[in-house]
Amino acid sequence: MFGEGEKMLLEMQHFPFSMSKDNQMLRDMQHLAVEWRSGG
Repeated sequence: MFGEGEKMLLEMQHFPFSMSKDNQMLRDMQHLAVEWRSGG
């Protein structure tokens, strides 16, 4: 079961990003998710 943050990330991964700014934001959020999983 995912927390709300991870569920949102999974949904965003399937969303077709076309702008480089959005892709950068997605990478930043994925990096944060990795930090959350490893305990901050």
